[in-house]
Amino acid sequence: MGTVVGGMAALLIGGKMKLPGSTSGHVVICGWSERSERIIKELRDPKSGRRQVIVIISDQVSHEDQEDAKRRHCDIYFVPGDPTEDDVLRAARVSRARSVIVLADYTRESPDAITTIIAVAIVNWCKEIGVKGGGPCIVAEAVTPKGKRSIRSTGVGQVVCPVDYGLGLLAQCAIHERVSVVYDELLEWSDETNEIYDVEWEDIPEVLRHISFEEAAKTLADHRDPKDPVVLLGVIHDGNVILNPRETGAFWKIGRRDSQAIEEGDALIVLAFRKPNLKRQLRSASQDAAPRPTGPRN
Repeated sequence: MGTVVGGMAALLIGGKMKLPGSTSGHVVICGWSERSERIIKELRDPKSGRRQVIVIISDQVSHEDQEDAKRRHCDIYFVPGDPTEDDVLRAARVSRARSVIVLADYTRESPDAITTIIAVAIVNWCKEIGVKGGGPCIVAEAVTPKGKRSIRSTGVGQVVCPVDYGLGLLAQCAIHERVSVVYDELLEWSDETNEIYDVEWEDIPEVLRHISFEEAAKTLADHRDPKDPVVLLGVIHDGNVILNPRETGAFWKIGRRDSQAIEEGDALIVLAFRKPNLKRQLRSASQDAAPRPTGPRN
């Protein structure tokens, strides 16, 4: 059956709409629903001008829907079939993808169980073919908090449960007025809105390494770019996200170390209009800064 499905997929995406064999860095979406259109819209980065290649794996998309989507999105491809089948994953170039989004299938009796099976299939397939780094980042949608825990146990990088977020937002809005407006702006991707970005360790300039969160925030504020301002919100330390960390507290105890500095392996969480290039922005600050010790600061 896997061979048959794979062959059908190759035929149906053939011709000029066939996914190029050199495709990489794309986003794969498992599942098709009315929510898919919103995700596709958000994946289009209007700030960089780069059109993200998107591959949809689904056997529930009509020919009319495919043609309509292709007319509105010139670099969207459809691979029909079951995302748990190796041949379908191969046809979608999943091993070379930047990330994979697994949407919950609300038409099924146990959507979280189906999502878990798909996630396991992708993780295992990438391991079997020896993908470096373990494969693409997998982002899965959970219907229930219990399902969220189950999906996360498969090794999925990120699991999003809209119910959890929705209830939390409702509670915050009940206490703090206009909070929903803030979330609306953060979730809308446009030239006039800010988004939250993570800056990995290799992209953090030397001037922001091995210093405290307070010092890093001040350095960014002192070298603020009026056209593309960047605000430091938090740090990702040992896989844990801590916003606006205290000088002493849970953040620094997570790694069981005495240092209160931003150390190797940490990532920064920033608010900006576009993905920031901190090395370029702080180039002058790095040149002016005195050499800093590379060891931990207590």
